[in-house]
Amino acid sequence: MMAQSLCKIYLHIIFHTKTTSPDVLTEHLPRLHQYVAQLVKTAGAHIISVGGTQYIQGQEEHHKTQTFREEYLQFLQLYKIEYDERYVLSD
Repeated sequence: MMAQSLCKIYLHIIFHTKTTSPDVLTEHLPRLHQYVAQLVKTAGAHIISVGGTQYIQGQEEHHKTQTFREEYLQFLQLYKIEYDERYVLSD
């Protein structure tokens, strides 16, 4: 019997629209999430969640106290992802 190696790669994808771009309307989010889910399925990947976790659903209220940029930088620091702040969410 041959040895085998297995691995799983989880992706946490974060979208941001430029300040000069129109916001995605709340009523369009379910359709956008369906589209993203279909892209993931077409790529042959498994979906855990697309825009549907309790955490994500509370973002609009949450971002009244912490900006998306602040939260994104915390995310990068938490996972020790190197970045150049000059290019993070610059429009």
